[in-house]
Amino acid sequence: MKLSAPKNLTWIIAVVLGLLGLLGNFVALPVISGLSFWLLFLGFAVLAVATFVEGLQNAGPKLAASLPPHQAPAQAGALLFNQTTIAARPCCAS
Repeated sequence: MKLSAPKNLTWIIAVVLGLLGLLGNFVALPVISGLSFWLLFLGFAVLAVATFVEGLQNAGPKLAASLPPHQAPAQAGALLFNQTTIAARPCCAS
């Protein structure tokens, strides 16, 4: 079983559903309070399903496969993970 991170839009939808569920649980809102458990459950379910379903996942392997062979390892990693270099600095000034 291969799991992947969900797309940004899928993640945002799940977070909004979860936040509405939490808000409905702690604040008395007419419609949302009655559905607070189901909104929270649905947000979690969307995230869980998005890790399994191919169309709801990031396009990492597809992006690497679409690049020419000599560019695939370097550019795919930089595009997928936004790799940046961090300069080392001392932890304590003396």
